[in-house]
Amino acid sequence: MLYTAAKGNSIMQEHAHETYRMRIMRAILWLEEHMNEAVSLDDMAAQAHFSPYHFHRIFRGVAGESVMAYIRRLRLEKAVHRLAYGSASVTDIAFDAGYEAHEAFSRAFRAQFGMSPSALRRHVRKAGMIPAGVLGESAMTKVVAGFTLESLGLEPEVKVLAPVRVAFVRHTGPYAQCEAAWKTLCDWAFPQGLVTAQTQFMGICYDDPEVTAPDKIRYDACISVPDNVQAEHPVAIREVEGGEYVCAVWKGPYTGLTNAYAALCGQWGGRSGREFRAAPSVEVYLNDCTSTPEQELLTEIRMPLMPR
Repeated sequence: MLYTAAKGNSIMQEHAHETYRMRIMRAILWLEEHMNEAVSLDDMAAQAHFSPYHFHRIFRGVAGESVMAYIRRLRLEKAVHRLAYGSASVTDIAFDAGYEAHEAFSRAFRAQFGMSPSALRRHVRKAGMIPAGVLGESAMTKVVAGFTLESLGLEPEVKVLAPVRVAFVRHTGPYAQCEAAWKTLCDWAFPQGLVTAQTQFMGICYDDPEVTAPDKIRYDACISVPDNVQAEHPVAIREVEGGEYVCAVWKGPYTGLTNAYAALCGQWGGRSGREFRAAPSVEVYLNDCTSTPEQELLTEIRMPLMPR
């Protein structure tokens, strides 16, 4: 019986994962049909029937690259065929691929394919074919993840969390530049004796840095506080919402959180069949970044889930 149940669960997880991949594939196929139009993440999310809030992370976790990287790659691959078998000028092809300058197109083309656009055209004119290895397998036929939960050391667990009352300072700008917000918060909290062994250091992350412009990214630096604590500007009080979250601890530098989020959203989400709430993610910092080597930093990622 145990073996049968385990096998049944495995089949259900595989089916859920394939369903996720099929939904992303629908978005990819739609994108490929609208490559020459101005497309938005909302449009793509609608094709896959995902909420736009976490769609970019889901896409990256399934496809192994960001939406914009995927679009750039497809446009460059289309340019290869036009250079090889068409008569349009390199400048016209560059413009149609979304580049405003011939030089920028040539740099991107060389970085992607190892030769200039003109060199590729000359090769095809001489050899009659595109050089071997220039074009890889199309994402129309296969979606490949570039990293896994296992390789990142993530062990997701669904938890029902209580609301947490926090004092916070809002930071607007790149996540890596939030130090001033933390300093303001700590300069306010430590003299009052509000930081104890039970205090949780948390970050509320509203925006995906691969989607939102750097100067528009919103982040709240937070510490948990008792109910009787009050605050004045620039420190404020709020509640971190409770409910079901999928949680996983990332070990390593904060710069690695992007991949951890993508794997959690795109791979665990696919295996579990769960949907994510259109709400901010939460990070809990489990050790002190000022005294811990960055390879030893522990960050618990909490992604909010829709009710079953």
